Amino acid sequence: MYKYSRVLSCFLLFFTVIPVCSQDRTLELSEQSDEDLYAYMLYWIDTTGIENSLDKAVLNLERGNFKSFDKNKGKNLGVYPQPTYFYLNVKNISEHQKRYWWTFYTHADTIVIYKKKLQWEATDTLIRNKLIRERSTKHRSPTYSALLEKEEQASYMAKIINPRHTQNSFISFTSPTYNLFWEKEFYWTIGSFIGIFLITGIVSLIIGIIIRERVFMIFFIYMLTVSILTLCEELMFSIVENRFVFSVLNRVHPLPLSLIATCLNFYIVDYIFGKRNNTKLLRSLTFINTLCLVVGVMCLLIYAIFMENLNSGQTLYVLAWNLLMIGVFVSISVTTLKTIILSFYHKKLHYGILFLILVVFINPATYMMNYSGIISLYKITYPNYFYWLISVEFTFIGFLIGWRYKKSLTQRHQLEMEFAQKEVAVLNDERKQIARDLHDDLGATINAIKLLITNSYPTDKRLIETVTSASNDIRVFYNKLLDKTTGNSLKESLKKLTSLHNTYGQVKFNCVFSGNETLLSDTQKENIYRIVSEIFTNILKHAQATEATIQLLIDSDSAQLIAEDNGIGFSVEQSQKTKGMGIKNIRQRVSLMKGELYISSNRGNTTYIIDIPINK
Repeated sequence: MYKYSRVLSCFLLFFTVIPVCSQDRTLELSEQSDEDLYAYMLYWIDTTGIENSLDKAVLNLERGNFKSFDKNKGKNLGVYPQPTYFYLNVKNISEHQKRYWWTFYTHADTIVIYKKKLQWEATDTLIRNKLIRERSTKHRSPTYSALLEKEEQASYMAKIINPRHTQNSFISFTSPTYNLFWEKEFYWTIGSFIGIFLITGIVSLIIGIIIRERVFMIFFIYMLTVSILTLCEELMFSIVENRFVFSVLNRVHPLPLSLIATCLNFYIVDYIFGKRNNTKLLRSLTFINTLCLVVGVMCLLIYAIFMENLNSGQTLYVLAWNLLMIGVFVSISVTTLKTIILSFYHKKLHYGILFLILVVFINPATYMMNYSGIISLYKITYPNYFYWLISVEFTFIGFLIGWRYKKSLTQRHQLEMEFAQKEVAVLNDERKQIARDLHDDLGATINAIKLLITNSYPTDKRLIETVTSASNDIRVFYNKLLDKTTGNSLKESLKKLTSLHNTYGQVKFNCVFSGNETLLSDTQKENIYRIVSEIFTNILKHAQATEATIQLLIDSDSAQLIAEDNGIGFSVEQSQKTKGMGIKNIRQRVSLMKGELYISSNRGNTTYIIDIPINK
């Protein structure tokens, strides 16, 4: 009986051990071991619900329930809250004792390492929510340090607890020297990209604040979002020295963050191609994208606040996850549709095609989902060429934003010029109408009174002089309102205007004219005449001057108008805030001629310098 029991025990042991051995492959380690560990590892998903499930894991390992990874399905095992056990058998083939690092590039909260000695024992616990200086192995990713003797063969299990992210890991088992050599290059590469992203974003923010243009601020938020997403996916939060900043960043989930970045892309496209929400379809697209943005922000905040209480086994968490995934695809779709519509409308198909490539393939959501193993659009390599593509995207978008802003400034300036021209035309018409009314009504009445007084009171010299003075004043005012240069050269008109103002006797006006006035257009002549008239009026009313000089110097490519007086001066800054029309009219007419106005004023001297370009 005893003999048969031994035979039966051996038989059962054989069939228990064989399944493990049939799956088991040993990873041979040397100085630069860098093989794909997934070809050597086995995994088992713990669905028992037992907190300390090591015994169950060992039992399932012995029974051959651990599975190998399917190359066709990739490394992502899905989203679930249960722990996953990884089994790995290694052998040190170096000629001496060697230390190796088992590194897990994952979003897992905790990783418990077990090593088989006489029995399976826990040798280390790796916690993601630790600053790099607090970790036993100073590495940005959870890393277990394994010391192996010469020719030693060891079996390890890793219990990975990852309740809120995809079960997707990049795992290496290499020497510290080789790992750090690779990490050094990685830090420089990623650090440079993130630094450039942040500096460019800050510059964009400053420009947006200065010129008060919202799209530059949106571009800053977009670049900041992408930078944080990069830090998150590359597990670089742990290198942050400040504990508060580390805690905040560690509570960021990449999925809602990628949705926010994708939605911001929509508004940038909207600005570049010109905002048009005059159709029901375009308004609907904007509303849908805004709704996706609100969902992303809300999920990001809720996750940051209640992170410890959330896991992928909860119905609401799964619903939120699926909602965010749908939001990403919806946001990309509405951005794509709006890009197509606006590029056709504005006849900029080449920009539209480039933008479609950026929106569909090179966007933060694609980057995040590829890293998480949700999609497999491109193979992740280092250096990661995706960052170069992102840099190209930022450069392209930045160029288009600058181009659109410059074009908007030009269009705005043209509209202001058209408005100013209409305003000046209306003002001229009003002045002419007032002049005609003065001439036809009040002028005729004064002349009739003058004739009556001259015939009825020929001996009253004082009365006749008063009426004659009133008649002359009306005629002067009439000519001043009309400001006619038609039929006279500009030089003659300015000389007459100077003589007219000299008749008042308060200020001695001088006029200096030099150059060929035929180089000036009729519009420029009229504007120059009105500017001089406005300056003369300001001097008479406000300057308290005794002498004033006006100079018009005309060259082949420009004209320069210089006016000076010896009055009490005025505050140039204050004159821009007052409601008076004098300086405003001068600036308006200078702007219409695309000229430049400089005013310098203090007690004893006020100078106007106006440069006017001449179009040949």
